[in-house]
Amino acid sequence: MSPREARAFACTLAREAVQLLREGAGQAHAVHHKAPGDWASELDLRIEDQLRQAHRQDLSPSRFLGEEGGANGTNKDFVWVVDPIDGSMNLLRGYPQYSVSIALLQRDEPIAACIADPCRGEVFSAALGQGATVNGQPLAVARTAALRQAMAATVFPKPHAPFMDAYLARFGAVINEVAGVRRSGSMALELAYLAAGRVDVFW
Repeated sequence: MSPREARAFACTLAREAVQLLREGAGQAHAVHHKAPGDWASELDLRIEDQLRQAHRQDLSPSRFLGEEGGANGTNKDFVWVVDPIDGSMNLLRGYPQYSVSIALLQRDEPIAACIADPCRGEVFSAALGQGATVNGQPLAVARTAALRQAMAATVFPKPHAPFMDAYLARFGAVINEVAGVRRSGSMALELAYLAAGRVDVFW
């Protein structure tokens, strides 16, 4: 499968997952607390299972690695990496910032990916040598010249993370040097926004 074909396949899978997400948003779902501040829902598992089934129907040999259900397949050269809902807590609370994230790695290097935002109808995708787009339009990073003018984005560690104190010290240093810091709860979308020039820095 070429990077271009992998990108198209990833976006097909992501759009199918988005349909399930839209159908399930606003409904009550059983919640599994994996760790403090780290939730997964029945909907996460349902979407990942659908993506896993679609992967099995694809004829190209590859491995599947899902955040909730782990890995299947033995091919280590090509691995699909899937987060069925990046921002599960946001979804469960009705906060409109979550996404489906799918990527294909070839020998641990990303060659194609798709991030779909059900709330805004945006589909970000990229393929090795083919550039990155949102809804088919080319992306470009921001050209902000000075850190003082930059908007940064971050993801907070989970509660009780052993490196929390070091992170908070770094957060304090950053927030004093940039124009603003945002934390939405979907790392995949923050990285897509970095590629789209909507934020200048992510850490």
